[in-house]
Amino acid sequence: MNPAIARRNRLIVCAAIACAFSIVGCTTAVSKKPLLADPQVAESLQRYTKEYVLEAGDSLDVVVYRNPELSRPALIRRDGLISLPILGDVQAAGLTTRQLDAQLAERLRARLVNPEVTVSVTNAREPMVYVVGEVQSATPVTLREAKTAAQAIARASLQTRAVDLSRVSIIRLDDTGHLRAYAVQRHEHSQPALYMALQNMPLQADDLIFVPESKRSQAGRAVQDFVTIPLSALNLMLTPYFQYRIIESVLK
Repeated sequence: MNPAIARRNRLIVCAAIACAFSIVGCTTAVSKKPLLADPQVAESLQRYTKEYVLEAGDSLDVVVYRNPELSRPALIRRDGLISLPILGDVQAAGLTTRQLDAQLAERLRARLVNPEVTVSVTNAREPMVYVVGEVQSATPVTLREAKTAAQAIARASLQTRAVDLSRVSIIRLDDTGHLRAYAVQRHEHSQPALYMALQNMPLQADDLIFVPESKRSQAGRAVQDFVTIPLSALNLMLTPYFQYRIIESVLK
C-alpha cells in the first residue's frame, strides 16, 4: 500500500475513534443529570381505592348463582332498603356492590350451601366532579356539564371576595391508588391568563376542585378574630366603668 494512503487511513480511523469517545462522554454527562419532580404536583403517601357506593334510587340486578327463583331486580327505596325473597328487607344504601354481595351471601348461608351472589347496578349515576373549599357548600356537578375546572367553578356558589383562583388545585385518584393534587399553572400573571389556565385544566370523574381562601381574606379574618372582636368585647366591659366615672365627676 502507498505510504501516503496508509497514513491517511490511520488519521481517519483515529479521528473516528476520538469522535466516538467524545459522543460517549457527552451522553454519559446528560444521563447523570438529575430529574427534578414537578413542584406543581403533590402526591399522597397512602393508597386508596375507588368504588361505587349505593344510594336510594339505584336499580340493582341481584343474581344468586344456581338459584334463579331468588334472582331478581331490586330498587333501593328511600329508606335505603331492598326487598328480596327469603331475606325480606336488606340494607343496601351506603354499601358498595362488593359489600352487598358478601352480606347477601352470608344471610343466605342459613338456607343454601355455599351461595354465590352478584349484585350489579343497572342505572349507575352520572359521573360527577365536586367543588370544595371557599364555597357556600360542597357543590357536585355532572362531568357532562363541567369538562374543565373553569366550567365547574362557574357552576359553584363561591365566597366571591374570599377566593384565590390563582391557587386552585385538582385533587384526583390516579391509577396507582394515590391522590394527586394538580395546581393551576399559568405563564402570565394577568386575569385572562388565569381564566385560560383554568379552562385548560380538563376534569375526570370524581375530581375534587379545591378553591382556597385568598391571603387578603385570611388577613382580614385574622384581624376580625384577634383584634376587632376582642376590642369590641373589651369596650363592652369598660363602658359601665367609664359611665360610672363620668357620673362620679359630675356629682363632685
